[in-house]
Amino acid sequence: MANKRDIKKIVNSVIFDIVEESYSVQLFNESKAEASNKIIDAAATVQDELLSRISQAKSKADFKSIYADFESKTDELYDQVNKL
Repeated sequence: MANKRDIKKIVNSVIFDIVEESYSVQLFNESKAEASNKIIDAAATVQDELLSRISQAKSKADFKSIYADFESKTDELYDQVNKL
């Protein structure tokens, strides 16, 4: 199992990719700026929630549930970005 610092880096990296892609959509199509901003806000919320849960995690079971939530929520965000 990776340490908490490595897991936090992975979460930050994936969220950064989602935000960066959302800004790219805004750059090339200004009419989608509002939808893109909503995705960025959702990504920030997901990041805050996951980082908080990682800091408080104590057991492997905690990390398994965090990882499952991480996968599902980031997949949703990627899908939303791709629909733009």
